[in-house]
Amino acid sequence: MNADGSGVTQLTGGSNEDEEPGWSPDGTRIVFSRDSQIWVINANGTGQVRLTSNAIDGDPVWSPDGSKIAFTRGPNGNRQIYVVFVANPSDVRLRHQQLGENENLDWVRKP
Repeated sequence: MNADGSGVTQLTGGSNEDEEPGWSPDGTRIVFSRDSQIWVINANGTGQVRLTSNAIDGDPVWSPDGSKIAFTRGPNGNRQIYVVFVANPSDVRLRHQQLGENENLDWVRKP
């Protein structure tokens, strides 16, 4: 939608589980979770791509350069932090092994 609230456009197919959207740093794509998986879609609603599968994934957030997405994996109380490379979704890496309520992730640039 536009900043004034006009021009509302539905981008996804109406699943009740499409949630946690986040704009890419360049504003061209949106990451979101659907049915406990991480997805990316172009800002115009085309090109939906599922980045993860076979797990309980959520809380996605873009890296500052837009090349990676950090997310949590696992059931509530036992979530771990992972990173997926957008250009190569098969490259998923565990980044934080401590189990717990890891959510509300954010990236910080090192000085």
